[in-house]
Amino acid sequence: DQKLFKGKPYVSLNFAKRQGLSRKDRKLSNTSNIPTAVGGKTGLTIGFGHDVTPQELNSGKIAGVPFIDTNGNFIDLSNSDLQIIFKKDFQKHNKIAKTHFNNKDFGITFEDTPEELQLFLTERAFSTGTDAMTKADAAFKKALGLRESLSRSLKDKRLNTKSKAYNLQVRELKKAVDSFIFNVKERPAIQPRVDALFKISNAKDALYRFFKLQGK
Repeated sequence: DQKLFKGKPYVSLNFAKRQGLSRKDRKLSNTSNIPTAVGGKTGLTIGFGHDVTPQELNSGKIAGVPFIDTNGNFIDLSNSDLQIIFKKDFQKHNKIAKTHFNNKDFGITFEDTPEELQLFLTERAFSTGTDAMTKADAAFKKALGLRESLSRSLKDKRLNTKSKAYNLQVRELKKAVDSFIFNVKERPAIQPRVDALFKISNAKDALYRFFKLQGK
């Protein structure tokens, strides 16, 4: 959408569908032809997925960047302006993702996880919100427990990497990690987008390294 509408606000696809708007109605030139807000949401998006708020429409600025001129026309923002808006959004949702993760008492902090997973969880919070992830949380806790158990057993020499018992536990660990990956990505309404975000972040490879499952 950013490529199509460039640096001007446009009506988000989901909002347009709910309001029965055509594709041409999604393109906006000034404040006179914006759709009616619903539930306090304008339905407008700009740049890399920023949802324009009623307060921003009233002020004519987003993150300090003017996007409406004195005649009510939308300004075609430059890529550097859009990056300023995105950076502020990213910082906001990184904080949301961090708080959400740390409130779950995993025994490790958000910063202890791979940077790639932090990126995905931040992007997920940005794109889909921080809805309940009960199955993903349970799988992550199980994987952390199995990783700790394996580490202790190897250190105490109760297991060795060639034993059948060790390989069975590694398979259980992989199953838990894969379950976490499947469930943390699950968002049927926008599944292709979430899958793409996960792939771009390289979170799967990072998680396998984190849980010492390289090549497994």
